[in-house]
Amino acid sequence: MKQFLRDFVVPPGILHLVSRFQDAREAARYSGSGDDYDAARYWKSHYRSSGPERIFSSANQGLDDEENRRQYESARRIFWSMVADFGLGPDPRVLEIGFGTGFYTGIVHRMGFRDYLGVDITDATIAGILARLDGFRGELVRRDAGQERIERPGCDLAYMVDVSQHIVNDDKLAFCLRENVVPNLKPGGYFIVTDELSARSKLFYEKTRTLDFYRDCMAGCEIFHQPISFRDKYVFSFRRVGA
Repeated sequence: MKQFLRDFVVPPGILHLVSRFQDAREAARYSGSGDDYDAARYWKSHYRSSGPERIFSSANQGLDDEENRRQYESARRIFWSMVADFGLGPDPRVLEIGFGTGFYTGIVHRMGFRDYLGVDITDATIAGILARLDGFRGELVRRDAGQERIERPGCDLAYMVDVSQHIVNDDKLAFCLRENVVPNLKPGGYFIVTDELSARSKLFYEKTRTLDFYRDCMAGCEIFHQPISFRDKYVFSFRRVGA
């Protein structure tokens, strides 16, 4: 229905104005310092209002549930295939930055990965994720990866999927990549990340970056997977250079 209204009933200009009005109102409500917003408060409120048990509560709000399910199923296949390409050994050490509703947490759980740490700026979804994932033996904790250091050395795999665009402050995202991703990867370890790969601000809680931004922040790493179309953005991966 949302797709139908957007495409055939409501003029695009009206939709754009409504979107900008809603964005301005929410930006004022969750205003932070400088070019940032109060991400911890925003995402806690978002998950609680949409229901943390809804695994698609961070999906594209312009699409209906069925289309979002199709997109997420495609994303699941691509993510699974990328991880399979890494040829990880048994029980790899995993770090997820921004577990959100736990969609990708569930994927690595089903892949049998148990040495897992997930961090997110809010703990609002943890209870729901644990209730869904039978036999889950990983750890989910609240951390702000854009400002707090995460000690997780020797990772075979780290990933932040549908996350980086919500760290709108460039310095915070650079900190996350330089201090919490690269140092925690072991030589030969892999990192998966998503972005639109264009430098622009969208909504107050979304900002996209170019591939060069990631290359600059991922010193000592090389591109492993070139960007692949992935829902409304691209997914790509890095490998830390070494044995």
